[in-house]
Parts: sequence; structure tokens; C-alpha cells
Amino acid sequence: MPRATIKTEAQHIELKSLEGGWVEIRQLPYYDMLVRRDRGGKLFFDAEQEGRVEIATLQAWARAYEFEHCIIDHNLEDENGMKLDFSNELTLKTLDPRVGQEIEDAIDKLHNTEDDVKGFPSPASTSLEDNEDDPSIS
Repeated sequence: MPRATIKTEAQHIELKSLEGGWVEIRQLPYYDMLVRRDRGGKLFFDAEQEGRVEIATLQAWARAYEFEHCIIDHNLEDENGMKLDFSNELTLKTLDPRVGQEIEDAIDKLHNTEDDVKGFPSPASTSLEDNEDDPSIS
């Protein structure tokens, strides 16, 4: 019978953006992907303005969730030589964007949802940072 559970073995990724850096990542189970999808977006109805609907995507939250749950080991440190803690959201605020993007890409590739299963829950496609000047999004 075909196996229908996640791969339990970690995938070791040597980082090109940081010489000597590596991460070990694993797939999110389906339940965690549902949690990410449910909490990664909000829908608002404005009862006072008829017909007004807002949809907010929480890209930063969704990516922080993935980093916390997918990265199972790494050798990445801060400027003080302390191992980065991806369960702490503040870690992403100091992470080199090239390193973060490479890890994000590796996690996306591991899940391979866009190629394999159309319509599968994926992280939000826009970021709140793109809308910092929009006072209607808080």
C-alpha cells in the first residue's frame, strides 16, 4: 500500500547564501498546514459600511510558523555566537534576508505544493510590510 504520511527524515540543506551554514528541515504534517492556512489570513466585514470586506494576509506569521515547525536543526548563530532560536519570532527580525529567503525557498520546495497538488493550502502571497502605508490595514 502507498505511504500517506509525512517523511520523518530531515533534509539537510547547505546554504549558498552563508558559507558553512546549514539547516535541517522537515515537512509540515497536513494538520499544521491547515493551522498555517487558517491563522495566516483574516477576513473582516464592516457592518457600518455596507458591502465593505477586507482580507488581510499574515505572511510574516505564516513564515515564522514554518520556520519554527520545519527547521529541526541548524548551525546558525547571532553576532554573539548564540544559536538562533527559530521558535522566537524576534529571530526573523534580525535574520539576514538572503539566508531567510534561501531557507524559505527550501521549505517551499520540500512541500512542493504548487507543482504536485493544485489548490493545496499555501502561505499567503503578500506581506503586511507591503501595506505599511495603508491605514486600513492594522
